Amino acid sequence: MKANACYALGQFGDALKLWKKSICLIRKSKVQDNQVMAELLNNLGCVYFEIGTEIKALKYFKESMQIQKKALFDNVYGGNDSLQQHHLHRLASTRANIGYIYMRMKKTDRAIEYFDVSLLDQNLCLDAHHPLVMSTMENLAIAYMRKGNKDSAIQTYSKMLTAQIETLGAAHHECVATLTKLTLLQLKGREKAGKNSCVRKIQDCLRKNDPCQKERFEKLLKVCKVSGLKTITVIGKRK
Repeated sequence: MKANACYALGQFGDALKLWKKSICLIRKSKVQDNQVMAELLNNLGCVYFEIGTEIKALKYFKESMQIQKKALFDNVYGGNDSLQQHHLHRLASTRANIGYIYMRMKKTDRAIEYFDVSLLDQNLCLDAHHPLVMSTMENLAIAYMRKGNKDSAIQTYSKMLTAQIETLGAAHHECVATLTKLTLLQLKGREKAGKNSCVRKIQDCLRKNDPCQKERFEKLLKVCKVSGLKTITVIGKRK
């Protein structure tokens, strides 16, 4: 619990020491709890990502993933569907983390691979509009754009929009944001007026003061080679 508190407060060095100590204790124990070990390794990956050490983050995420895959396989015939859903959710989250690291490292093909597999897992255990599903699909769309595959990016955003409309209603601000991104992708060539209109709509969306949404818009605008968000300030810690 103390390590979790340190992480939440941004005291990453302290969190790292405490989680590493816990891992050492588990490894010395005669009976190891694989689920706890997987969670601790995933936590280390998160810490190393936060401090900018992506190679180490990737290492610990992958170690966690392997333990989670084995635990999931071992529990297939356990008959506890709720527990299976919980394990699958955690595995999907770790795979999405790995995909995001690969995208940061500009290894787009690997990022797409992990996002795709993560979404397959998510479809088995989460609602279509779950925040993890939405963030993974958005990252997948951006990865497709970096790869130059605009059609797949548009298809992914279209799936997001469908899920959002069914759950939230067409007038919800998240639907408006996704529709704006779709419109931006569908603009052709040098449609300057259309791009400027999209930027104005994006600015309106960001007045909701959502730092996560601002970051996602910035990534999309970058791969679309459009600028114009410098005047928008979003307050709050990035999630």
